[in-house]
Amino acid sequence: MKTIRVYGRLAKELGQRIFRAEVETVGEAVRFLVANFPHIEQHIANDSYRIKAGKHIIDSDEIHYPLGSSEDISIIPVVVGAGAIGKIIVGALLIVASFFLAGVFLLGIAIAPIVFSVGASLVLGGVAQLLTPTPKTPAENKDARVESFAFSGIQNTSRSGVPIPIVYGETVVGSIVISAGITVNPI
Repeated sequence: MKTIRVYGRLAKELGQRIFRAEVETVGEAVRFLVANFPHIEQHIANDSYRIKAGKHIIDSDEIHYPLGSSEDISIIPVVVGAGAIGKIIVGALLIVASFFLAGVFLLGIAIAPIVFSVGASLVLGGVAQLLTPTPKTPAENKDARVESFAFSGIQNTSRSGVPIPIVYGETVVGSIVISAGITVNPI
């Protein structure tokens, strides 16, 4: 039995922080949570989480690796930035600070252009984020299952608009059906 610990809004959605389940991989732990609490599938897909097994941070390509016998699984929310307005404010403060650094001491002359560049990129990034908000994915048919590719593993996909990967070397990937058709011949 593995202990699955959840934190943040996910713990509030589930009503508790600690679960015990017979799972072998991190992917099975997530499927355990979704199977017992179907309403959190959309929540997990919309938010960002870091998953740890013991003290090891699990990457997206490691979610199906077997876990050790004593490793607890932790699902921790990733802290996101302050948003577009916060970036603009911090960037403006860094730009102003760069002018003070250049005038205050000799070492500031070397550091001021770097601080100015970081501030300008934050301001421009914040403005770009305000002008182009993140697009929402279109709502699909309720009967059609929407997959979360972060936790689904290797699989075949046949929806339109799926990117086609170009693979160099040897990799383990799922196939993508580019075109499919069925012909029925009467006998």
